[in-house]
Amino acid sequence: MGDSVHWKADYRDGDEGIPVILAYHMGEEVFRQIGLPNYKADGKDLVEHIGVYKGNLAMFVFHQSDHFSWHKNCHLWVMNEYGVVSSWTKLYTVVIDAGVVTPIMFTNNDEIIFEDGECDLTVCHFESNTISYLGVEDQGYLNFVTYNGSLVMLED
Repeated sequence: MGDSVHWKADYRDGDEGIPVILAYHMGEEVFRQIGLPNYKADGKDLVEHIGVYKGNLAMFVFHQSDHFSWHKNCHLWVMNEYGVVSSWTKLYTVVIDAGVVTPIMFTNNDEIIFEDGECDLTVCHFESNTISYLGVEDQGYLNFVTYNGSLVMLED
């Protein structure tokens, strides 16, 4: 997994778009598709955010807020064996008070940072099921970037 970059994508099967994760392996220079977990039982009109949780490919599934305060369940799915669709496991379900507008990133502390329905940056810690606010207001175009140091040898 560490040698690949991942995106959410739609695989076209005729007129139907099937959501998948597209992985590009930088060393082998090949693309592959990874199936999503079966999260349809978690609700309708869900949005997915992919990332890395404890070294594993992960997906945060949530109801996107329209800036109205409401209580909604959000779910963390983790792929325990990379590339094996049957290894997706729902680890946590958390209740978010003001909804999720924009997930920003998973942290190294087993958390996810997101913008909530009140336009505040919020941290959800999965294991303790706690929510805290970063106290950042009017963040405008604030952006977080996940960086992993690496060295990839390029051929001339």
